[in-house]
Amino acid sequence: MASLCFFGFFRLGQLLATDPKSFSCLLWGDVSYDNASSLSILKVHLKVSNCDQFGKGADVFVGRSNNALCPVSACYRYIGGQGSEPGYFFVGADCTPLLKPRFVSELKKALSSMGLHTQAFAGHSFRIGAATTVASVGLEDSTIQLLGRWNSAAFLKARIKVGESR
Repeated sequence: MASLCFFGFFRLGQLLATDPKSFSCLLWGDVSYDNASSLSILKVHLKVSNCDQFGKGADVFVGRSNNALCPVSACYRYIGGQGSEPGYFFVGADCTPLLKPRFVSELKKALSSMGLHTQAFAGHSFRIGAATTVASVGLEDSTIQLLGRWNSAAFLKARIKVGESR
């Protein structure tokens, strides 16, 4: 979940439901691979996107990173362990939907156990962190804007808040 959120520049709310009756989150039919034997690209269909003026959703393509945090490999392993029952894509060990508040709570526990401060963490942290990371290695603002699916330069404000300026 965390790897996909980071590498796909997703908001948690785009992938996880906030309550068990919501189906605006990621479902099994929303995730597919380009080729099951090579696993190079994962396609994630978002039913709702801030940049979607026509209400058709958006397809986000996440590529293989060939490292331990690879979102394509992580999702493939997750799918292998879960099966493909219709319904929510991300579920807990008890097969109930993994809700955003539960994920944030568990993530904060994990961060705290590592001695990290959790106060600054929010649902947009993966998205902002992804933008900040690629900016720190020199990616152009226009490319970051495209990867993060931003219509405006709003992502620049988040980067400046964390001390990055260009």
